[in-house]
Amino acid sequence: MSTSHLPHVSDAKSPRSAGPARRTFRRLYLGLLYLFVLQILIQVFFAGAGIFTGGQWFMFHAINGSLAIFTALLLLIFCLFSGLPALLNWLTVLLPVMVFLQPVWIYPLRHTSVAILSALHPIAALILFALPLFLIMRTHQVISSSHTN
Repeated sequence: MSTSHLPHVSDAKSPRSAGPARRTFRRLYLGLLYLFVLQILIQVFFAGAGIFTGGQWFMFHAINGSLAIFTALLLLIFCLFSGLPALLNWLTVLLPVMVFLQPVWIYPLRHTSVAILSALHPIAALILFALPLFLIMRTHQVISSSHTN
């Protein structure tokens, strides 16, 4: 994926150099982003296992989804203390909001006249996979540009 159309992170209004606390929060944030991506992959596995081998796997899907909310909230906290550009902060806000909405697409809508909206659940899952990958890429850019200054 080309990022040539995106502004370079050094163009963003954020401190160019980060103190030790910000560097630590940035590393923690980055590590949690990788963990979040892994959680989403595990979610897809549990959903697939539930569909193809039996419904008992959906219990693990629900449990891991609850853990993903916790991870997303931690991401938000670490992001806010890491001095990252505002765009990354706002995109990180989307993670807990979207994770919180995931069950809403399934359970309240399933037995209504708008049950088709439940199809947003897997679409949102794709976004929940792609968004942290984008945040990982941009955070690496911020970290590398802060090392060169």
